[in-house]
Amino acid sequence: MEKEPEEKRIFLSQAEKTYYASLFTKYTEKEAGSGVLVVTSSTVKGLFIRSKLSSEDLAKIWNYTVEKSKKNMDKATFYRALKLIAIVQSKKTFNNWEEECQKGIECNLI
Repeated sequence: MEKEPEEKRIFLSQAEKTYYASLFTKYTEKEAGSGVLVVTSSTVKGLFIRSKLSSEDLAKIWNYTVEKSKKNMDKATFYRALKLIAIVQSKKTFNNWEEECQKGIECNLI
């Protein structure tokens, strides 16, 4: 598996890993054509709106985590987005969230 770029690395506590894994399991579907387990964009939208973040912040999170050519989230992308939502919720702002993401393990190693 290819390593994540340095700027995409995030730290997840064991509690976050467990919780995010349960959400990923609950909401995944096999992607048409590839058979890869993903969370579809429509599912993501419904789930992420429940975070009560602004549409603007959710769009920033989507644009930061999902490659432009993709329409769904794989496990690493989903975990990264959930962590960013948690950071923005705790800080009440989208400013300086990058610092929080770069404190630990690579998301794709979870």
